[in-house]
Amino acid sequence: MNKKPFSLMNYGNENDIVSLFYVCQQADAEKMPLSEFKRNLTDESVRNMITDFEKQTIIDAQFQVAEKKKSNESENADPVYVKDIAAIIIMNGLDVHFALNEMELYDLPMFLNAYDQKIRHSLESSRLWAFMQVLPHLSKKVKTPKDLYPFSWEIEDQKEQSEKELEEGKATFYAFMKSGKNNSDV
Repeated sequence: MNKKPFSLMNYGNENDIVSLFYVCQQADAEKMPLSEFKRNLTDESVRNMITDFEKQTIIDAQFQVAEKKKSNESENADPVYVKDIAAIIIMNGLDVHFALNEMELYDLPMFLNAYDQKIRHSLESSRLWAFMQVLPHLSKKVKTPKDLYPFSWEIEDQKEQSEKELEEGKATFYAFMKSGKNNSDV
């Protein structure tokens, strides 16, 4: 409505909020133009919409997938529009009618995750077949497809695992050092 993605909406701007309520009105509500919707607004109807929106948000939150994001990734990223996400998942097999008319916003992460997994499996399969074809020509250092060509998500997973192991190692070291001090005092 305002040519903005949800992530860039200003919840202090009355026009953005009214447009959000207009878009998110219940499916059984009578459809009307935005200008007429704005004319029919009363303080009581706004309070009711806020209450309904809060209730729906609480219900929807139960089905949302928590995602961990680094703060600098989300700050530097270009805004993402729902229309772009819908096009991606439709072009990859999701029913058009479902995506445009029935799917809820909280469903998007689930479908995007499935799309991401599909792409990853496809890339890993291609890498495996390439590895098998060049295996006779590889040095003995390259033992797995990951050694031949690691993907970015594997490198990130490996970094996180290394950091986790480092923290565990530090904790073990400090526990060992503390136990040594206690034993020498006895």
